[in-house]
Amino acid sequence: MKMNLVKLSILLIVSQLAYSSPLPNEESEGQSVISQGLLDGFLTESTADIIVKFSGNAEALEEVKNKKYANRGERLNTISTTLQAHAQKSQENVARFLNGKDPQVPFTSYWSTNTIFIRNASPDLINELAGFPEVTEIRENSIVATIIQK
Repeated sequence: MKMNLVKLSILLIVSQLAYSSPLPNEESEGQSVISQGLLDGFLTESTADIIVKFSGNAEALEEVKNKKYANRGERLNTISTTLQAHAQKSQENVARFLNGKDPQVPFTSYWSTNTIFIRNASPDLINELAGFPEVTEIRENSIVATIIQK
């Protein structure tokens, strides 16, 4: 059972990465970081569950890639610590902004994918988030159904 949960978690992370298509942020020739699917969803809904994506983890892992490690455990620990530090730094301004809103906006931070999940985000909040230069994409959260055979 526990192994199936691990496999499911890995599958969900991989599928999230595979189905995400980052858009340039507004500093790149005025193009929006808000996905078209999210914008289209506001034609019928007043809020949306969203994923706010920040700069990729590849840059953060460059320093880890070239180091020598005594064992696999040490390498995995270094990768985990590096990704957590990278997410904390890149998400810091947005997290402070969300915590400072009145009422406070609850969110969940995911260091492994360097994303923040926000439930029931309004169009105004999404537009405010799009103004942060560290935000690379804002898209609607999608649920991927999987079948696990036993």
